[in-house]
Amino acid sequence: MTRHGAASCIVLGGNAHPSTVPAACTALMSRNKSRPCKVKAWSSGEARQFLESAREGRDSLYAAFVRVLCLGMRKGEVLGPMWNAVDLAAGD
Repeated sequence: MTRHGAASCIVLGGNAHPSTVPAACTALMSRNKSRPCKVKAWSSGEARQFLESAREGRDSLYAAFVRVLCLGMRKGEVLGPMWNAVDLAAGD
């Protein structure tokens, strides 16, 4: 899995529908939640390298990655729908 593929899993977490998540992420989403994870934060250089890789690879979640890494936004804030994209009359 690529670095930006792994971050897609982190950004989407367990709240995404499996059909919208790369197959490599499904194992991460379904793992035992009671086991504690050891997380190590990226350095600023690692974050910069990741964003450059995602931008060069034209990753569709690049804008979300920037918001998470640079602005500290949570996944609900980043992935939440915009009201102008919601059509209540059509049920979308």
